[in-house]
This record gives sequence, structure tokens and C-alpha cells, in this order.
Amino acid sequence: MKLHTAWTISVIVLVACLTAATGQTQINSGYASGPAPVPGWQPTIPPGFAPPAAGGLPAGYGSPVMPANYAYAEGEEPPVESYEEMGGFRGNFQLHRVLNMLLPYAEGGICAPRWYDIHFETTYLTRDEVSRNVVFSSDGVAGLADPVVALSTEDLEFDDEIGFRVSAAIQLGPGFSIEGGWQGLNNFVAAASVSDETDNLYSAMSDFGNNPPPQTTGGGTVRGGFPQTDSAEYHSIEYSTSFDAADLFFRRRWAGPNCRFQGSWLMGVRWFQLEESFRHQTFVDYEIASNPEPNDVEGSMDYNVGTMNSMVGYQLGGDLWVAVIPGLRVGAEAKAGVFVNRADQETKIYANDADGPILFALEHVSKESAAMVTQADIMVTWRINPNFTFRGGYQFLYADGVALAPENFNASAPFLDDRFPTINDNGHVFFHGTTWGLEYLW
Repeated sequence: MKLHTAWTISVIVLVACLTAATGQTQINSGYASGPAPVPGWQPTIPPGFAPPAAGGLPAGYGSPVMPANYAYAEGEEPPVESYEEMGGFRGNFQLHRVLNMLLPYAEGGICAPRWYDIHFETTYLTRDEVSRNVVFSSDGVAGLADPVVALSTEDLEFDDEIGFRVSAAIQLGPGFSIEGGWQGLNNFVAAASVSDETDNLYSAMSDFGNNPPPQTTGGGTVRGGFPQTDSAEYHSIEYSTSFDAADLFFRRRWAGPNCRFQGSWLMGVRWFQLEESFRHQTFVDYEIASNPEPNDVEGSMDYNVGTMNSMVGYQLGGDLWVAVIPGLRVGAEAKAGVFVNRADQETKIYANDADGPILFALEHVSKESAAMVTQADIMVTWRINPNFTFRGGYQFLYADGVALAPENFNASAPFLDDRFPTINDNGHVFFHGTTWGLEYLW
């Protein structure tokens, strides 16, 4: 009985506690309550706000707003608004997307710093003509002072040749970097030739047919010059040029007050190598009219001269860039320096006559002197994304005080004993053409 009573009392107490708990309007979380409000404090109610009515939305909310076309009856079309009433172009979202695809990547605006980590570029350059004209052949016997020119270096025309340029930069701090680069693989080749069915081509080696002079023999009159080069029916020349360049320098960048103008100055060392080869060929095969035997005079010559210019020197330079719009820049860079040039010239002359093939000359001369190398680039950059930037432009490269192969052609006859080897390093060479490639920034 006592046990039953105790259970009954326990159930009543439990029910009472649950009832009290569910009837509370504030949950006791167990955390200490906040400070008591300041006497007289009242919460600030926003203007026009009314507490929600029992079982409804706050005053002023009303019913949900439906799209305008929901208000038209079935089959009824809303009125067409003008572009002005619509606040812009119809389909301006698509136009915006197209413009975003065409415009450069503009993050950072015109104040985005101008630098890169790796740069790779293709060059498409041409080589201008040699610094002085060299005459090799005349049409008929003529004097050295005024020959009727049949073949000279002015007949050589170089095509554009592809090459490559690569550079890398290491950022040492804000605006400070060490940069290095290489350019080369261009190989410029030009050739020209002349033919004469009357065998009337004469060489500069014989003063164009005057030395040795014409001779009269029992078999008839032999024309002047040498049997290997004169009274020829064919003369040709071939000229090739290639160069390689590498530099290492320190660059200090700066930016103008409004960031639109940015630039840098640089100083460092440069190595420049210019290699050339030149070939002059002759072919002689003619008959003496009064001699019954055919092929009375025959011969040929193969004249080869090569030059190598190895230059090392100190260079200074700088660049200037203008931000046209964010992500699009136009700029120019120039570098110049004085170099020590070791010039080498090597000549080989082979010939054939009635007695067979003969090596007439093997010459080598070297010389050290001062030279100059100047380079200028006009460029435009178009930022594609945060990492890649397109770069295109036009390059000018000029070297002075160099030994050029055709200008080291020695017209002294190799068939005589008075030939003296020489080297001429007073030439200049000029390359120019378009470039395009990518800059990478990580």
C-alpha cells in the first residue's frame, strides 16, 4: 500500500514538472543572464513598422508581387517598350559577354606592375645588304675602274628567316630583377648567278680580263685573264649569315605618379657572335676559233671565305611603357654597348684547269678591335589572363666594326705568287623584322 502510494505521488510530481516546463515562454540555456536594462530604456522601432498581427504577416508586407505578364489574360501580349524605356540595349547581357571576351584581362588596372618570369618569342627577321658593294664579274673585257657589272653583292636579296628569343627574370624585390636571355637560330641565305653563252664573263681577279692581257699564239688569239675564271660562261655567288646573342643584366623598374607610365633602366654584359660564309664559283669552257680541237680552254674555280666575329662587352639600356587601357600596353626598349671583337677570316680556293684540280690557297687571319652592338624594340602587350600575356613588336639589331665574308673577298689572283692575306673588320650589319610570343607570370 505504501509502495503504491509512493508511485502515485511520483507520477503526479513528474506530470506537474513537465507541465510547468512546457508552459515556459523563455528557455533557460544554463548561461548567465545578461545585464539588466537601463532604467527607462525602450527599444527603437523603425518608422512605419508595426508588430505582426496575431497569425499574419507584418503590416505593410501585403501579398507577394507577381511578374507583370502574370496580370495579362491568356493570349494577351504585354506592350513593347522602347530601348530607352528598357534602360539600355536589348540583349546587353550578351553584348557584355562578347566585349569581355575581346578586351584584355584588366585586373589591377593600369597600375598592374610591368614584369614577367619567362618570355618566349618567335622572330621573323631579314638581313639588309652588305655595307659596301663588291663586284665579281664584268660583261666583256673592261677596266677595273669602270667595269660593265655582270655580278655583284647588289644582286643578293635576303629573305625573312625565322628565329627564336627567350628570356627569364628573377625578382629580387619590388622593382628589382636579374634577367638573362638568348636569341638566335636565324640563318640568312642569298644567292645570285649569271650565264653568258658567248663566254664573255670576266673576273675581278684578272682586272676583268686585262691582267694577264690577251695573247696571240700559233693556234690563234687567247683571251685575257686566267683559264679558271675568265672567258667564262657561268659565274655565281652565295652568301649566308647567322648570329647568336646572349645577355645578363640587372633591371630597376619605376612607375609614374598616375601608373600610366612605367619603365626601367638596365645594365649588364652581352655576348654577340656573327658568323658568315661566302662562295664564288666560275666555270670556263670555250673554243679558239682557229683551232680545230674543241674545248681549247676549260677550267673552274671555287672560292670560299668564312668570317667569325665573337664580341663581348658592357651594355646599358632601358624601356618605357604606356598603359592604353588596363591590360593593354605599348612600349619601347633600347640597349647599346661597346664590345671587344675577335674577328677571324679563313679563305680556301680550289681550282681546275687542263692539269687537274689544285688547292691554290689556304689562308687564316685574326684580329681584335672595338665593335658596337645596338638593339631597339617597339612592342605591344595584351594580357590574356592572370598568367599569360601576348607580346608582339618590331625589332632592330645593328652591329658595327665586324668582318663580313664578301668584304673579305681578296681579288688578288691566287694563281700568282704576290697574294697577301688580309682581314677587313670595318663592316656593319643590320637585321630587322617582326616578333611575337608570350610572357608567363606565376
